Amino acid sequence: MKIVVLDGYALNPGDLSWDLLSKLGDLELHERTAPEDVHKRIQDATAIVTNKVTLTKELLEGASKLNTSEFRLRGTMWWTSMQQITQGLL
Repeated sequence: MKIVVLDGYALNPGDLSWDLLSKLGDLELHERTAPEDVHKRIQDATAIVTNKVTLTKELLEGASKLNTSEFRLRGTMWWTSMQQITQGLL
C-alpha cells in the first residue's frame, strides 16, 4: 500500500509521530504540495491523506490505484465541494 500525505505540515506541525501510519504501508510524506504537483504525487497512491490540498474529480480519477476514500473534515465549504465532485461538477 502506498500512502501519500500531501500536506503533512498542516496535519502535523511536528508534535506527532508518523510511525503508526508508516506501519500500514509505504509512506510518502510531503510537508506541502503545490497545486501543480498534486497529480504526480497521487497517481500511484492507494491512500491519500490531506487537509488543505484541493482534490478535484479529475485528480481523483487520475489516481487509478486509489482504494481508500475516507474523508474526515468539517465545514460547509468542504461538504459542498464533495457533493460537487461526486456529481461530476468539479
